[in-house]
Amino acid sequence: PVSFILLGILFFVFIRSTRGVCLFLLPVASLGFAAAFAGLVMGSVSGIVIGFGSVVIGITADYAIHVFYAVAAQVGAPDTRKALAGISAPLCIGALTTLAAFTALLFSNISAISQMAVFAMAGIAAALFLALFVLPHCLVPRDIPDQPAFPVLKRPAVRYGFRSPVSLVVWALVGICMAVSAFFVPVSGDIRKLGYMPSKVLAYEEQNARIWKTPRDGVLIVVKGDPGEDG
Repeated sequence: PVSFILLGILFFVFIRSTRGVCLFLLPVASLGFAAAFAGLVMGSVSGIVIGFGSVVIGITADYAIHVFYAVAAQVGAPDTRKALAGISAPLCIGALTTLAAFTALLFSNISAISQMAVFAMAGIAAALFLALFVLPHCLVPRDIPDQPAFPVLKRPAVRYGFRSPVSLVVWALVGICMAVSAFFVPVSGDIRKLGYMPSKVLAYEEQNARIWKTPRDGVLIVVKGDPGEDG
């Protein structure tokens, strides 16, 4: 609730428009869809996943902010759709790279981590769809005439080249080394190994276990009596 209120204050201070409410509602709607989708696919969703996942879904507010300012800069002009066409490519690239990163978590043996992957991916995909196909209709005033949803745009021919071949070779070598090294990274599904324990602490715990045992290995009986009294 605190973060919800703070986000509302930020949007109110910086946007200062009634249409800014749409920006505030987009991550909220994405969060609701992500929770429903993860619950449908996984059967149940941990409250911890929803708590941490809401932080991840919060980054989707950037999608709405980019679309808002791109459309606001072109409102009333005949090239409003061109603004959306120009912003859609970087938004899709950003969303796809985030989705690709969370795909790795799907293969985790820890249920909470796999739930987090499904939750985050569903929310990011929903936010991208809402930002590109729903949000623009809430931002454009009604007095602007309807235009084709997908106009034919003439894109200039752009040729990309690398100015430094050495940088390209170094980048390729680093990428190959990282890809090969990824196959040798051990993956553990034991959630108890998430925290690091120093060797001295582990040795102390083993010593206590040998002397006092553990609650599962034996029973510890405490007897109270006066000093010098025979047991």
